[in-house]
Amino acid sequence: MSLQFITDSDGETTGVFIPISEWNKLKDRYNDIDQSIDWYDDLTPTQKKEIEEARSELDAGKGIPHEEVRKNIRQKIENKKTA
Repeated sequence: MSLQFITDSDGETTGVFIPISEWNKLKDRYNDIDQSIDWYDDLTPTQKKEIEEARSELDAGKGIPHEEVRKNIRQKIENKKTA
């Protein structure tokens, strides 16, 4: 597959260009690949509210780093095993 990578001014990869012939092959192989599904529309009002609250917290710098979350989950699992 002959892909072209798109980079920003800092040299970070931000996208990929796929030739149309390759895209058509992917569409043939994976039937639903070109159907955009807006899963957000299927969420309940409560779920949408929770997502918006989480986004606001992240914007305010109140997020928890991924590694810390993983560490907390591992700890909870270990606590359940020893209980």
